[in-house]
Amino acid sequence: MGLDAEMMSSNEIHSFEGEAENDKDFMGIYIGGRNNIKQRHGKGWAIFPNGDQYDGDYVNGQRHGIGLYVFQNGARYLGQYRRGQKSGKGIFFYPDGSIYDGNWQKNLRHGSGIYTYANEDIYDGNWHKGLRHGLGCYIFKNETAVFRGTWIQGIPVGSMEIDFQIYKYHGNYDYQYPQGPGIFSFMSKYMLSGYYKSESINLLKEEIIEGNDIENISEKFQNNKHPKLLENVLSPPLWYSQTVSKYDFSKLPQKSMLWDLSDSEYSTCDFSFNESEINEFTMKEPEPFEQEECETECEPNASKSIVSTE
Repeated sequence: MGLDAEMMSSNEIHSFEGEAENDKDFMGIYIGGRNNIKQRHGKGWAIFPNGDQYDGDYVNGQRHGIGLYVFQNGARYLGQYRRGQKSGKGIFFYPDGSIYDGNWQKNLRHGSGIYTYANEDIYDGNWHKGLRHGLGCYIFKNETAVFRGTWIQGIPVGSMEIDFQIYKYHGNYDYQYPQGPGIFSFMSKYMLSGYYKSESINLLKEEIIEGNDIENISEKFQNNKHPKLLENVLSPPLWYSQTVSKYDFSKLPQKSMLWDLSDSEYSTCDFSFNESEINEFTMKEPEPFEQEECETECEPNASKSIVSTE
């Protein structure tokens, strides 16, 4: 249907999202507060040996709270940290001009977030451990089309709707292309029913799904290492028309819905946590440092700003 299927299945995992280690074996320049056992604590600015910089909150030697991390290659992250890792709300600016603005957990995009690509395409939806997963909306800038559907581990799968402004397609996505029964609706006046069919998709489903290899679908699909993929490169499906009728909303396929975690272990659309999990991953003000017993003469130095190269 003219859409860039490769962009729909890519997941923007960047090696430069990794940051320099915290205080352990730290060598470089640091200006800021320290606690009474010389760990970075409170507001601070650090310049790492690789040229990266961090300006923000520390607690007991770890980035914790709000901070700005600037990479030597021009990438930068502004947002929340938890125990030395990007967790909570944050925005990441990539060297190629793309931007991610949303939720993070343990240095990975996780939860809801908006990814704006260098070519101005936009993905707005759910993420799980760095991959698009769950409900999402992909906006194609050049084709002026909007894809609404579900992803599993970075791959569009399941019910979906593609809005081309003057007409829409309602159906199902199976890995890289639409598959099975579907309906084209034209300005809510007429409907064309039919189905998409691709033999290579059927071969892929037999080999991967029946082989219970779901956990590695994303990696094998994107890296093209699966034996069936090597033999049968995925080809675009063919459309087979059946009937033309007046528009009837009740005949349209069911739209994508939030998945309950009990229905699919791969779904992360329901991000409800118990109280202990909320305390674990919800960002708050940096926790106060619980001071250990200390001689009187060292207490005045506990919160003093210090410039050091250790």
